[in-house]
Amino acid sequence: MNQYKMLFVGPIASGKTTAVRSLCGENIITTSKKTSDEVSSLKGDTTVSLDYGVLQLDSLKLHIYAAPGQERFSFMHDILVKGSIGVILLLSMEHIKIEEVGQILYEYLQVIEKNPCVIGVTRSENFDANQIELFLNAIFQYHPSLSDTMVVDVRKKHDVLKLVEKMVVKANER
Repeated sequence: MNQYKMLFVGPIASGKTTAVRSLCGENIITTSKKTSDEVSSLKGDTTVSLDYGVLQLDSLKLHIYAAPGQERFSFMHDILVKGSIGVILLLSMEHIKIEEVGQILYEYLQVIEKNPCVIGVTRSENFDANQIELFLNAIFQYHPSLSDTMVVDVRKKHDVLKLVEKMVVKANER
């Protein structure tokens, strides 16, 4: 049986915990705590260490991790990415303005450039096709190598599985 580890990263409220839960069901380990700072305006709970779940697909076992999105926990990226086949970076259209895309990608540059990376654009349901296209173009403008980018609804297992499949393919290309 093949076993892989992969890591979800992204800013606060981008859908990392939801993605892990969509893939692995309710039987996940999470370190969510009530928010008490500026994050409370975005959500009630936030991950402070990691989320973890296991996804079994035929002869494939995936160990799925999600890192916290708050800047003060960014040191967790280096710890959690060890031994992984790559990272899936989630970016929320609801919480990131197009003009902020470059800065967000810069914040994740070390993780993106050292590991195979796929990007999932989340929370796009309240945006029209033109706005989504502008957001995607901003990603490509700031980092042209990130061609493995797709719009996903992390609440839907099928969408998250597409990201995982892209990640496995990209990792095997290395």
